[in-house]
Amino acid sequence: MSHLVTAILALLAMLSTWQWVRAHRRHRQLAEAQAHLERQLQEAQKLAALGRLTGGIAHDFNNLLTVIIGNAELLSEGLERHSPLRQPAELMLHAGERGRELTQRLLGFARRQTLAPERVDVNALLKACRSILTTSLGEAVDLELHLAPSLAQAYVDAAQLESAILNLAVNARDAMPDGGRLQVATSNAAVSEEGLSRAPQLRPGRYVRIVVSDTGQGMSDAVRRQLFEPFFTTKEGDKGTGLGMSMVATFIRQSGGHVAVFSEPREGTRVHLYVPCRAPEAPEPDETVTDVTARDAS
Repeated sequence: MSHLVTAILALLAMLSTWQWVRAHRRHRQLAEAQAHLERQLQEAQKLAALGRLTGGIAHDFNNLLTVIIGNAELLSEGLERHSPLRQPAELMLHAGERGRELTQRLLGFARRQTLAPERVDVNALLKACRSILTTSLGEAVDLELHLAPSLAQAYVDAAQLESAILNLAVNARDAMPDGGRLQVATSNAAVSEEGLSRAPQLRPGRYVRIVVSDTGQGMSDAVRRQLFEPFFTTKEGDKGTGLGMSMVATFIRQSGGHVAVFSEPREGTRVHLYVPCRAPEAPEPDETVTDVTARDAS
């Protein structure tokens, strides 16, 4: 009889412990959910402030860009085809046009405007913007493109993708003050069901993966966790707005893709962009990704 009572008491103790653990776990989940909602509210407030700011300056900024673009067009048209000044004039024109697009993208970032996705040959896009990338990086940074043959077409907003890659390149340049190497590589990737555990916004299927790697200073885990927050920057003074990486992440996620960042202090940074590929004739993937957050996915 005493054994039965002891067993019952032990069972009751186990049930009590299990209920406590369950209640504690539930409390922790609720606290995490509340913290997540608070972060979302703070981001929404920041975006609202950004929308008011950009809305106020967009008109005046576009007026200035109209003058710059108009004069760059006149200069480019007035130069001989083989003139050594023709390429700088065309780069000036392209930069002015990108500035105009940037104003619209800032508004789109703040107000969540609709993207204009289309079939995009990412390899061709990278080749086309190689000149502006090289100019932006400067002479101290070597640019290398590793483009996969038979790359599938991505379904993405081409202008936004170019802007995202340029943002990543400029950030990489700033992380290499003494010079270094920037690599941009493309590949076909298939994301499996088990690869979505830490990227629930993705769907199983085929993606074009763009990997931007640098040999710069790298970053700590604390910095990496804040990297995509609006207005977060590690740059001094007025050298950074803290919007570049946030714009990249927002665009990629709105496009149905994913961003993963891998970095350690003094070991450089590697950014993986996954953009969707929906073409039925897409080639076989170079790799099936079972974890989009794995460091060794290359």
